[in-house]
Amino acid sequence: GTISRVGAENLAETFQFLLRLRLRQQLADLQAGETPSNLLTLDALSGMEQRHLKDALVNIRQMQDGIGAAFQTGMMR
Repeated sequence: GTISRVGAENLAETFQFLLRLRLRQQLADLQAGETPSNLLTLDALSGMEQRHLKDALVNIRQMQDGIGAAFQTGMMR
């Protein structure tokens, strides 16, 4: 099985969004004189960003579930 074009595009957009959030947080950490981390402060995100983050995590979970199901199906043949 393969990932559909739409699935691949959604996953790429999800990755880019998460990477932007991570880099923005790391830049803020550096500007505050702190060691950059991979932890996001949810309160620092706008409402729209929080919804987008939730959608991104749902998208990742759906991809993981689909890949897991395809793998298990392939293993049973």
